[in-house]
Amino acid sequence: MIRLEPMNIRLPDSRIAVSVLTTKPRTVVVPHGPLSFVAYQRELMTSAPDNAQLRILAQVARTPSSPAVAMANDAWAIRSVSVDLTVAPVPESREMVELQPVNPDLVLSPGRYVLVFKNQAYDFVVAGKVTDKAHCLERAETPDGDRFTECRNLP
Repeated sequence: MIRLEPMNIRLPDSRIAVSVLTTKPRTVVVPHGPLSFVAYQRELMTSAPDNAQLRILAQVARTPSSPAVAMANDAWAIRSVSVDLTVAPVPESREMVELQPVNPDLVLSPGRYVLVFKNQAYDFVVAGKVTDKAHCLERAETPDGDRFTECRNLP
């Protein structure tokens, strides 16, 4: 088991495509492969939620005037792209629940994620080379504010 520490950020509504940016450094790296989570909190005996989510934490690239893409000071944004998790009690302990993907065959692609449980975010990195463009956002500054699009090419 690997302990995930909570992020000190306000979670955006899951309908918002891109959250405010965070610069919190990566903390926990987990091996690539099937994952499940166990949560322990005393109040889970009486108030366990019905579901949880995994959301992509995408690295933000700045789109300069040149064709090259430069990473923007290690900024990250929580995306609305998510994987639903089921929440089931652990029979041996009423203060614990197990969180598993709804699709039991799901294996997350390498990259950074946020576990959203009880309105709190816990981030982790799935080990390996990032190949899914969903883990990268390009930021373009416009007169109406920043605009984010999925990276055309991974840096």
